[in-house]
Amino acid sequence: DLPSFSKYIIEINRKLSSDSKHLSASELSNIILKDYAFATKLLKLVNSAYYSLFRGKITTITRAVVLLGFEKVSMAAASLLLFEHLKSKSSVPELKEGAVMAFWSGLMAMDVAKIMGLDEGEEAFICAMLYNLGKQIGLFYLPKEYADITKLVLKNSTDEAAASKSVLGISFEELGIAVAEKWNFPDKIVSSMKHLSGKELQGRKGINNNALQGLSNFSNELCYIINDEENKREASLSALLKNYQKHISLSKKQLSGVIDASLEKVKKHADVLSINIESSRFLSRLPVNGQKHQVDQQRQTQGGDLDLDTKKALAQSLTNPEASDLGLSDAKGTDPVDA
Repeated sequence: DLPSFSKYIIEINRKLSSDSKHLSASELSNIILKDYAFATKLLKLVNSAYYSLFRGKITTITRAVVLLGFEKVSMAAASLLLFEHLKSKSSVPELKEGAVMAFWSGLMAMDVAKIMGLDEGEEAFICAMLYNLGKQIGLFYLPKEYADITKLVLKNSTDEAAASKSVLGISFEELGIAVAEKWNFPDKIVSSMKHLSGKELQGRKGINNNALQGLSNFSNELCYIINDEENKREASLSALLKNYQKHISLSKKQLSGVIDASLEKVKKHADVLSINIESSRFLSRLPVNGQKHQVDQQRQTQGGDLDLDTKKALAQSLTNPEASDLGLSDAKGTDPVDA
């Protein structure tokens, strides 16, 4: 069965794909407001450094849709739903660590997209997060089969795609894509979940010249290098850039800068997403101030709790989303753009 939260993703994506020309901000906000706890976290996310242009200025879900647009809000909602589910619904350490790594990969894809001058930062974020969806679903819902796949890989030196297909009758990649299609994600996002073959790396730019596919593959391979290849990291990073040179326009210096700044970026979202930085093995491998060492015990966070006015506005949204923005001009600290 699909996880219970998927009904929200399906409903949001279905609305966007079929009724986008006629969809109102209040209609999308009504879907999100069905879950108060989720709506609260989404407001905290869009007021954080993730959307620095509007940081601290968005007090209702409807206002978020108006200022950011349908697609950006839906992308933020989908990524937050997925992260929360993987992180908090299981006691399996590997799954929680996988959620953190997926989030980090998303941040990397978004930053690299910006450096390359692409306007698909939010799409790159969700694509990179979804890249290993099939593997995460397997670990969550099929732990015995997942263990059998792991044994096959270790015992027979079989690649993971072949091992998962042998045990499940379908590869992890195919499983993740099938679920993403069920969730009604756009084709360009679904196709970005497909692994780039060696021929595609050296020749054409993936499926239908989909830049998101290159970003998604690149950022997740980068994640593997950070997590598993500490002793030969520099050589592996150079090889990664060479392999993706026809897809990713990035210098070694730029890549190092993005990696060096990544832990601070995660810290800025730690409070909003309830990430326990100290317990993450992966985050402990990231550099701090250019040097790799164990992360600080004191987290630096941004966003914090929503202020009282925002909480009141959100509560009002639950009962009357159409009118929820009417009192924004009376809220303390409201920017003139919201008045």
